[in-house]
Amino acid sequence: MPTIGIATNILAPAGSKTVQYVGPRPGRIFKLIPDMIKTTMGISSGSFWEDEIRWDASSNPVSFYGLWRGKKGLDALTKLWFEVEVRGTQDSKTKDGDISLKLKGKIETKVGYKTIIDKGLILVYQRMFYKNQRLNYIEEANRKIQILEDMIREEFNLMRKEQ
Repeated sequence: MPTIGIATNILAPAGSKTVQYVGPRPGRIFKLIPDMIKTTMGISSGSFWEDEIRWDASSNPVSFYGLWRGKKGLDALTKLWFEVEVRGTQDSKTKDGDISLKLKGKIETKVGYKTIIDKGLILVYQRMFYKNQRLNYIEEANRKIQILEDMIREEFNLMRKEQ
């Protein structure tokens, strides 16, 4: 069955948020991120993935990389996806280092149809009625990303920049 899909980046136009940290024990983020994502999104382990974890201890400073994703169904048509990407280094002796966290999110809506008439009705429904619901989902997702960013900033004692 063909589908109509709409994907919206919830952090548009920037596409992502970045948090930088320089200081002691940046590698501890690897233990913290999974629980932060699950708590913020309200999901179980079955809707959470550690896509990639790399830790190169062959040199000093140790470099590391991690990519985590979470998915939450918002209704029968729409899903929220979160992604957290971490890159960093940590000195193996002093445990000082740096990390760069990139937070991303998107809302995906998929609707199946059988005939061209179904497709037309779905498009009208999407534009006239469901558009407001998607906007509410995007606002809620933005709040969740803000909460996740605040949790990370609190853990590493980072202040927000004045804008």
